[in-house]
Order: sequence, then structure tokens, then C-alpha cells
Amino acid sequence: MDKEYIGLLGVLVGSAVIYGMNYLQMRYDDKKEKRKLYSNKLEEAHKIITEIRQIYRSEFGNHLRIINNGITAASNKCEKPIPIDHIKMLIDFYAPRLRGKLEKFEKYRTEYGKMLAICLDADKLDNAKKAKLKHMLSDGSGLIEKFCGELQKEISFEARKYL
Repeated sequence: MDKEYIGLLGVLVGSAVIYGMNYLQMRYDDKKEKRKLYSNKLEEAHKIITEIRQIYRSEFGNHLRIINNGITAASNKCEKPIPIDHIKMLIDFYAPRLRGKLEKFEKYRTEYGKMLAICLDADKLDNAKKAKLKHMLSDGSGLIEKFCGELQKEISFEARKYL
């Protein structure tokens, strides 16, 4: 009778070991999958920031043409909408430490947007005011460019945690 219990005990211990190994493997796979997801989402955020930089560069050039050539507001349309909601969502979910940076970015965007609005009436400005507006646009564009570069570095730093 003792031998029967030893066999049963062996089956129970073997089952417990197999269950434990499966549990550990599932935990490892879940962590690996989560790390991969975070890494992919942060890579996506980095690409979106690159896209935002390109949109702002394009808009800077477009608005300089408005100032220089007197193109009317009706002929100037942003070629592509700025995916700001998408980047906010990615930062909120996958890099919440960077939320404060996005708030700062919103301030820059607002100030730059005010300058872009002035450009739409640039044909009414004298040459001195146009020169000042060009300088302000250049500074604002440079600030956004610099900020986007810094944000990309921060996102890259966050992403390295998941490699």
C-alpha cells in the first residue's frame, strides 16, 4: 500500500512541477510581450514626432512664402493635419513621465499658431513688420524644432528600458 501512495505522490509532485514551470513560462512570455508592445508604441511615438517636425517645417516655409509673395489665406492650407491627439495618447499610455513636456509643447504650438495667423494678413503689413514677423516665425519654428528633437531623445531613452 505504501508503494501506491509513493506513485500517487510522484504524480502529484510531477504535476505541481509542470504547473509551476508553465506558470513561470507564461509570466515570462507576458512580460516579454508587454516589453515588445511598449517598445513598438514608443517607436511609433518617435515616428509621429518626426512627422510633426516635418509638418511644422513645411508650414514655416509656406508662411514665409505668404509673407514674401502675398499669397492669400484662401490659397494656404495645411497639407496634413498635425497628429497631436495621437502623440498625446501614446505619451499618456506608454511614457506618462513625459506628460509635462507635452504641456510645454502645447504652449509653443499656441504661440506659433498666433504668429501663423498674423501671416495670413501679411499683405497689410509694412516691410519692417514683415521682417519682424519673419524673425519671430523663424524663432518659433526653431523652438518647436528643438523641442521635438528633445522629446524624441526622451522617447528613445524610455524605449531603451524595454529593449
